[in-house]
Amino acid sequence: MKRIRKWFMTCMDFLDELYKVLYKAEGALELAHLTKNLIKKDVKIDNSWGYDHGTWSVLCKMYPEADIPVYQLSIDSSASAETHFKIGQEISSLREKGVLILGSGNVVHNLSKISWEMDGGHPCAIDFDNYIKNKIIQKQYQDVINYKTAGKSSELAFYTPDHYNPLLYVLGASKEDDRLTIFNDSCTLGSLSMTSYLFE
Repeated sequence: MKRIRKWFMTCMDFLDELYKVLYKAEGALELAHLTKNLIKKDVKIDNSWGYDHGTWSVLCKMYPEADIPVYQLSIDSSASAETHFKIGQEISSLREKGVLILGSGNVVHNLSKISWEMDGGHPCAIDFDNYIKNKIIQKQYQDVINYKTAGKSSELAFYTPDHYNPLLYVLGASKEDDRLTIFNDSCTLGSLSMTSYLFE
């Protein structure tokens, strides 16, 4: 109960501040329509909602002047991991138009296991993060899609895959001859992975 209360209070401390962040990047309607047409599943374009925190929280550090056009693709929570990967393959050609396909999330994202004073990760978080990293290095993407092959550590990595699935889009959009760079290679607060992958 104490841990839950602390988490709730911490969220409340930042809630107001987060809602006040304005990231005023222009949209990219033409590219949004092109992306819609590339995806075989039914996709709807909806301009009624602003940028998700998974978008602006990263881009405000990468492009603080918001001087790039931005559009985002929502994740279908009912779709399979294989479907997310296939969508990545379908939109891969956007890279040839200079589009940066950014998958924002965490390989490990289990808020119920957070340890606020911990710099690194719990053993299960480190195990899962390393498992996924090694599979990506070896280009064994089917094991990343079927992440439960990692065993027990996969059960504690997250309860819902909404923070994990963006990785599958990026892997699907990657090319055989891409150069892979791994950075922020670490876990923090016990149950969050910050490990990031760049394909170029």
